[in-house]
Amino acid sequence: MQATFYLGSLHAHWAIHISRYEMKYMHPNQPGCMDMALLRKHSAAALIGLSKTALDTIVRTDPSFPRPIKLGEHRQSAVLFDEGELNAWIDSLKAKRSNQAAMGAV
Repeated sequence: MQATFYLGSLHAHWAIHISRYEMKYMHPNQPGCMDMALLRKHSAAALIGLSKTALDTIVRTDPSFPRPIKLGEHRQSAVLFDEGELNAWIDSLKAKRSNQAAMGAV
């Protein structure tokens, strides 16, 4: 099931294609040109291999972790995470690990 919505004045020209587990922002004039997957909290937690509670803890305690995107101002509004930012964060952890291993080997 897929639906298309348009945000108000902020992103009037960006269409949001919503599927069950992700959202993709695509410019209507250039399909696929700006393709950004936004993951719901449970999908983001699964991507990094943690529970939703552990994900909440990382968001609160780790300043290098990508900030969530909240759709709306209500307490129960959906919280989304940019998949690209999560993958970049994971890559930075891998790079940090590689640098520590290289420093230990020297």
